[in-house]
Amino acid sequence: TIDFSDQSINESQAALHRFYTCVKKCEKISKEEISTQSAPSSEENLLLLMGEEFEEKMTDSLCEDFNTAKLFGQIFEYVRALNGYLDKKNFKANNNTARIAQTFLGHQKTFSKILALFGEPTGTFLAQLRKIVLKSRGVKASDIEEKIQARKNARADKDFAKADQLRAELDSLGVNIMDSPQGTDWDIKFS
Repeated sequence: TIDFSDQSINESQAALHRFYTCVKKCEKISKEEISTQSAPSSEENLLLLMGEEFEEKMTDSLCEDFNTAKLFGQIFEYVRALNGYLDKKNFKANNNTARIAQTFLGHQKTFSKILALFGEPTGTFLAQLRKIVLKSRGVKASDIEEKIQARKNARADKDFAKADQLRAELDSLGVNIMDSPQGTDWDIKFS
């Protein structure tokens, strides 16, 4: 019996989004030139340790009658911890973060080869997922882009009430707005 429901599809999409978003962040960090050297914080030590122990845990799960459910649990525990760290407000990459990101990407390559999963090019996968989710929500990417441009214009005109209204509209469409010095980016949101 196949357990199929809209809820299970949404949960799977959200999990894949979390995973590939984590990969995207790690890829970006691993390409940055990082000059900041510091001793690892307690959270960085925990993530470094997670990375060191992951291969052994993965091997144990696979040797345990190819226990993929356990392995997926370990993968998503790793992703949850890493996303929590990388998504902190005022996050700034340093030498420890680069090691953490590179370690995760190394593990990702290994388990994607073994499982034949999680090996899609990050940008391609996230773009396809965005398209699928927007279509299922009845939202067009062009409408989102228009609202983002209107919000940008409202902010430039110092009409912050209008900008806030547009942000709220985008939020109600399941869109997460991310402002940075480089501009505004957006992504789909999962509840």
